[in-house]
This record gives sequence, structure tokens and C-alpha cells, in this order.
Amino acid sequence: MSRWPSNTDWVSASLESIFVLVDLEQFAYNISVHHNLFATNGQRNPQIAASHADSTPLRGAEVINNVAYNWVRETYNGIKSTVVDIRDNYWKQGPANSTPNIAMRFEVSPFLEPDNPYDPASIFVDGNFSFAMPAQSQWNMLRSHFSIADTLPTTHRRFS
Repeated sequence: MSRWPSNTDWVSASLESIFVLVDLEQFAYNISVHHNLFATNGQRNPQIAASHADSTPLRGAEVINNVAYNWVRETYNGIKSTVVDIRDNYWKQGPANSTPNIAMRFEVSPFLEPDNPYDPASIFVDGNFSFAMPAQSQWNMLRSHFSIADTLPTTHRRFS
């Protein structure tokens, strides 16, 4: 007789999940990820990836008015030359949250592919909130992918 998974089985599987991956490099551009509930996922809530390694124009995305709850590593991931607006999102910690002071992480290293460097990312953040980080500035919520102790370099920040 087969056994239905228990609630803890579902939670364990979900905490290892990678929820939304948007690859702007070849498949899409001008993407809006808005009004979603991302609950009990490992990471990539969502992840936006874009490349500008050749003559491909930069592509854009917006992550607006989403709620993320009980993430494991970070809520938002960004990679490479992404042009993205991250606005008015709410992050609520849950029991699985292992990085309470990290809501967003961005991979901005130009050394990912030394023979094919990427243009700098362009990121705008505003209106995001988490009770875990109420006094922090928007930029303090956003960390470098390779060192969570480092905030995002100013060369990748856009203020309007």
C-alpha cells in the first residue's frame, strides 16, 4: 500500500525548490513578475538572469508587489547584466529562513566567464519591506552573491 506524503514531507521538498527562473538572455524581455505569493521555497523567488555579452540589447524586468514567506537562502536572485526594478515587495520570515538579514542577492561578478565579460547590472530598489530589516536602507537588503557581507556595488545601482 502506498503512503501519501506527510505535511513535513511536502515542506521538506518545497524548501529545496527553486521557484521562478526567468532567463532574459535568449527567451524573454520586458518581464513583469507582480502580485505573487512565494511561500516556503529555497530561493529564486524569482531569479532574473540576463546577458549583454555581445551586441544583444539589455533586457528589462520588474519585480513588483510580491510577498515572499519562509525562504531558505534569499528571496530574489539576479544574475549578470540584468536591468531590473524591484519595488514594493514584502518579505516575511518563517521557520526555514536561514539568512534573516538577506532578502535579495545579486551575482554581479565580471569573472563568471573571463572570455565573455558582462556589462554591469542596473538595479533600482524602492518600497520593499521586511520586519527583519525595518531600519535598513533598501540597498542594505541587497547583497553580493559571492559575499553576503558585501552590499551591492554602487556601479550596479540605479536611483530612478
